[in-house]
Amino acid sequence: MGKKLEEKLKEKKLLLVFDDVWSCSQWDDVRVILKHGAHGSKVIVTTRKQEVANDMGAVHSLNLTDLSYDHCWALFKKRAFGRGGPDQTRNLESIGREIVKKCHGVPLAVKAMGSLMHSKVTFREWKDIETCEYLDVVGDNVVNVLRLSYNHLPSPVKQCFQYCAIFPKDATIMKADLIQQWMAHNFIQSSNDLEMDKVGNDYFKTLCWHSFLQDMKMDENHDIESCKMHDLVHDLAQLIMGKELLVLSHKTPTENVNLGETRHLTVSLHKEREFSFLEDLSKKLRTFISKRPVANDAWVNFKFIRVLHLNDIKEVSSSICKLILLRYLSIQSYSLTSLPQSISQLYHLETLNIEECPELEKLPDDMGKLTNLRHLYIAKSTKILKTFGRLHSLRSISPILFLGEEEDGHGIGELECLNNLCGHLRIHNMERVRDASHVRKAKLMEKGKVYQLEMVWKVRNAAEGTNTDYSEVVEALELPPNLIEFSINDFPDVKLAWTTLLANGSLRYLVEIKLQKCRNLEEIPPIWHIQPSLEKLEISYMAKVKLLGGKCTSTRALVAPRLKHLTFKYMRVLEEWVENSTATPNSFPLLEKLIVKKCDMLRIAPSDFPAVKEIKLNCVGKEGVSSLLSQPWSLASLEKLRVHSCRELSLTLTSTFPSLKEIYISNIGGLDMMCSSANNDPRRHHLPSLTSLDIKYVPEFTALPKGFLQSSSSEHLQSVSIWHCDKFEGFVDVEGSELPLLFSSNLKEIKLWSCRNLESINVRGLTSLETLEINRCKGLESSIIGLQSLEALKNLTLDGVPIIMLSGEDAISDGCGWPHLEILKIRRFRNVTLTASQLPSLRVMEIGWTGNVVIKPITNDDILPSLTDLTIYGLFPEGQGLLQSCSKSLKKLEIESCDNFQGFTQHELQFSEELDHLPFLPIQDKDDNGRGVLPLRI
Repeated sequence: MGKKLEEKLKEKKLLLVFDDVWSCSQWDDVRVILKHGAHGSKVIVTTRKQEVANDMGAVHSLNLTDLSYDHCWALFKKRAFGRGGPDQTRNLESIGREIVKKCHGVPLAVKAMGSLMHSKVTFREWKDIETCEYLDVVGDNVVNVLRLSYNHLPSPVKQCFQYCAIFPKDATIMKADLIQQWMAHNFIQSSNDLEMDKVGNDYFKTLCWHSFLQDMKMDENHDIESCKMHDLVHDLAQLIMGKELLVLSHKTPTENVNLGETRHLTVSLHKEREFSFLEDLSKKLRTFISKRPVANDAWVNFKFIRVLHLNDIKEVSSSICKLILLRYLSIQSYSLTSLPQSISQLYHLETLNIEECPELEKLPDDMGKLTNLRHLYIAKSTKILKTFGRLHSLRSISPILFLGEEEDGHGIGELECLNNLCGHLRIHNMERVRDASHVRKAKLMEKGKVYQLEMVWKVRNAAEGTNTDYSEVVEALELPPNLIEFSINDFPDVKLAWTTLLANGSLRYLVEIKLQKCRNLEEIPPIWHIQPSLEKLEISYMAKVKLLGGKCTSTRALVAPRLKHLTFKYMRVLEEWVENSTATPNSFPLLEKLIVKKCDMLRIAPSDFPAVKEIKLNCVGKEGVSSLLSQPWSLASLEKLRVHSCRELSLTLTSTFPSLKEIYISNIGGLDMMCSSANNDPRRHHLPSLTSLDIKYVPEFTALPKGFLQSSSSEHLQSVSIWHCDKFEGFVDVEGSELPLLFSSNLKEIKLWSCRNLESINVRGLTSLETLEINRCKGLESSIIGLQSLEALKNLTLDGVPIIMLSGEDAISDGCGWPHLEILKIRRFRNVTLTASQLPSLRVMEIGWTGNVVIKPITNDDILPSLTDLTIYGLFPEGQGLLQSCSKSLKKLEIESCDNFQGFTQHELQFSEELDHLPFLPIQDKDDNGRGVLPLRI
């Protein structure tokens, strides 16, 4: 793994972020790999431990302080008086401010108290909280503040919160798994058993609202999938759980352990013999979680156990049937190949999770007896149990339901009585369903809680698909009535028989369809018109489809009234996307996003998209691009345009696009942006809302239009980036002066890279410019006019401009300079002269392949006061003042690949008195003759 990572990172410039590091035991191994990255790579680490920062050799260390009172009050006020909360009266505000003071600047405590007060309406309720003994503590005991919030939780939610202590600190907690364990312990109170999952989800949301759970991550449907628990909150949960929770590791002595009150036990001991002390474990034990292999006889006698998690075991004892109260069983093992038949006697089992058992090929046949099983998670390689249709309580089968033959009890008909299935249902091996009666038997229309349905056919080749008629099977399908998302993969038939199914109007809530890898289809009818509720449609990987749209038998007006996102990808032979001649003028009235990718042969496409905000075109035929953009007046809402890898395309953007904000053009043949307006008024151009212009690898792009960058016509423009446009000559000057003019008062960023034909540039007057990068523009032979007028400049990179010298008008001399410049990178220069006193904010300086650098004046008081990073590579420059200008703030000095570096002179070594504190000094310690280039003490 290390070697593969090293190869991927080699010579690449990286920004790596290691979040919430607790230990740096493997840091040395990682650092060896990272050394192969390109120069300028950075690593950012966040940690709660100062020793981790020290051991990792942090160059810059930032310690977070307590939140200020004003920020705490703002956070509290937003939570407490937010929507649905009490009115912010003077009395309540006064009490609230006192509560905030007692939170001692800890955001977690502020959020928790704000959430608590949101549910309190009267003055008395607020006053009772303020005077509570838990808030009247000495010091900053935040746990007491959190406990006050805990005390006001509903009783069942309190139990659920306490149980979270079973997870290690900083562990990722999967929401579904947590709720299922709550259910196993009867923590969830519900009058209707079918709604227990929903009630559990409400409990989970309550804990999130009170900040007891945080760092939520969302799934593809924007539902919470996982979360974490703050250390302080975890401490509170452990404190409340008390002796009922016991966590044993190899560091915990097992002698004289008091198990009398233990109800929940987590163990991670290294040796099986160390579990011998569990034989006399109290009958009160309800949870047993093992992080290490454990002998079967260590747990088979836990007769009252409800939650059991086993790890890395080779076999499961047949005595597991003794655990008659077991409701949750999770096994993770890469060596487990079978389960005992006796597991089918666990009649109260609600959750079986064996998804992390890839060698488990099949399940015991008698598992159909587990009529209380609600959630079944199996590995993709595990064959579904025979007659699984007897599991009437089943809510979810994850990740995939692989169908077998109907006569073997593995067919689609087994779904007949599983009407409690909910959420996402994935059905694979649909090619095995050849009889329409089996589809009808499945009664999919009665699965009212299935909101996402995926059907996958698996045929070995295209010919196999053409030899079988699947139309009767498809027409017999009656889809779940509340379906929201429907996905069809690898459908092998030559005709799309789904249109009749969609046209009957029964799927009122269907908003998304994905159609993928249907290798024999040659044309696709206008699904976007057939299903009026549709909001998102994706069609991809269609090897033979030449026609999209065309004839439609629907009697409704041919319009997609709700469609917002439309994507066509990897349709290499697609030639035409047509709308029926009877279609209304605005077939896509609400379409906001259009993506067309890898449709190389597309010639014909519609162009009327009045609401579209974003268009992405990648590897699309030149005629197709021209067709899509042929009516600019119908693209009045367009805000983002990306055209990429259409090499034969010569794009013309000369008409008015009033809303266009971002343009990204890359790898096309040519680009014409010259406005064709008859008036051609330089004060008004055709892209008035443009904020970002990014053009790369367009060989025939020559210039931006007249007046394009004048402030009166481009007041919103903030970023211009032009890369590898060999014929780009610059910015056409309105006044016709000798040097091209670049002027927009709000422009913040200019990046020019490898524009060989660019001979000059005028940046005078760019009062807001913060970043200027000019790289390898070999045609620049005269000065960059107005460089010294860029008072807001923070980042300057000049690379490969061999004849430019910072001298004369453009020298950094007394009375001018860049007071805000923080990063200066100079590469491939002949001569550079800098005035140190005019660079008070400079933090990072990088000099590469530059022959001569002079920093003046050279005095003890006139150094670079903010410089922390100095990097020299390729060629060690001659000149004076470079090293003497290093101040006490310098934290990193790097000299790399400088063959001409002969060590420091005695004069230069004067600055070495300040180098003892440097934590990072990667300089060769000897020259070719073995002579030291640095003082021995350094």
